[in-house]
Amino acid sequence: MTFVIFTAVLVAGGIVLAQSAFGLPDPGLTPESPIYFLDLWDENARLFFSRSDTSRMKRYQARVLERLSEAEALAGRGISATQRALELYRADVPFFYATIERLGDKLVLLDALRMASDHLRALDHISERTNFEKKRFILTTKIFLIEQQLQSLHVFAKQEPTEAFQLFGDALQQRMARIREVAIDDQNNAEAFNEYAAYMSETDRILRDWSMTEVEGVLPAVFLADTVRDHEETLLGPVRERIAPTLENELLLAINNVRKLTGKDHLPALPTFEHDEPPF
Repeated sequence: MTFVIFTAVLVAGGIVLAQSAFGLPDPGLTPESPIYFLDLWDENARLFFSRSDTSRMKRYQARVLERLSEAEALAGRGISATQRALELYRADVPFFYATIERLGDKLVLLDALRMASDHLRALDHISERTNFEKKRFILTTKIFLIEQQLQSLHVFAKQEPTEAFQLFGDALQQRMARIREVAIDDQNNAEAFNEYAAYMSETDRILRDWSMTEVEGVLPAVFLADTVRDHEETLLGPVRERIAPTLENELLLAINNVRKLTGKDHLPALPTFEHDEPPF
């Protein structure tokens, strides 16, 4: 999905309401509203009377999209309300994926898996606008979403292992791009390193459990190694040049995760910068 970012600001009765961005629906009422509970009550009633998994899936999808839209609209101006929206988002995500898995429609599951990657980008934007000292709940939401995505990705791999590998490879590339994008910003880059590690920690299980002989004409281990092969150069080059010294442990962990996947020896420490070496 290509996101068209837009923000329209409405002023009504002295209250500033931001329209949703990233292709999300209009947030409508948000947790800041005193009648927000009525919105939730209506959604719960509609879900209760849904008689099929297809209907329930659509309800859950609408709910997670609206909660994310609410958080995006609130980011930067209401910590408690943003946190509440994302807590509700996390509560619905497992039911959304479980319902899709029961449906057994691989195309619907594929769309849902891609949606998770799209939601990570929206959460990136929410994180950038939230006070660093108070936004731990955003990283919690991201890691939770990644775990749910990976759990359903294992289900999808039983039907379409090639597509599953490609989705996983795309997710690794997206998080590496995020690390490079925010390398100069140690607050957001700490998040990005954690998210990249969450994906990389799953590689052993993926290579062990996914019954696939070839991906794009090569063995799965070779496919994943090729996917991350340039990540070490990125981490040791443009990322290391810009990150804060406090993130060097996270940087070294990311590098060693890449080296493990590409068959290289573990690095006990980061190499010395050329300009740090004493002159002769």
